Amino acid sequence: MTNPQRNEHLIKIGEFETIGKMTIDNIVRIEQAMDKSIYEIVEMLDKAKLKVADIIVIISIASVKPIDDSKLTEAIAFEGPMVALTAVLPLLSSAFAGQKNAPKSQRPEAAQQDVKEA
Repeated sequence: MTNPQRNEHLIKIGEFETIGKMTIDNIVRIEQAMDKSIYEIVEMLDKAKLKVADIIVIISIASVKPIDDSKLTEAIAFEGPMVALTAVLPLLSSAFAGQKNAPKSQRPEAAQQDVKEA
């Protein structure tokens, strides 16, 4: 189960499921692995220039638990790259926007407010 207050996103590609989270560390690791800035990566997605190998890198790094890349690859091959692109969109969007620009219900202070109201 994902926790929106922790900026977690469900990544589902057919039968393959994992929870992804874009931390600063994950963003840096993705940028280094792809040799591009997060802005350039989002721009690649916007212009439909993100490769399947890029999607695998993003999901593998952003997953909160270790994943089997071969299962991810099989899921992408079976479901198609468009499903995989759709799965990484929330991750990249949250990385680019940051917590400050996230919907109010997903900001850390919203979680604190919920605790105070309880």
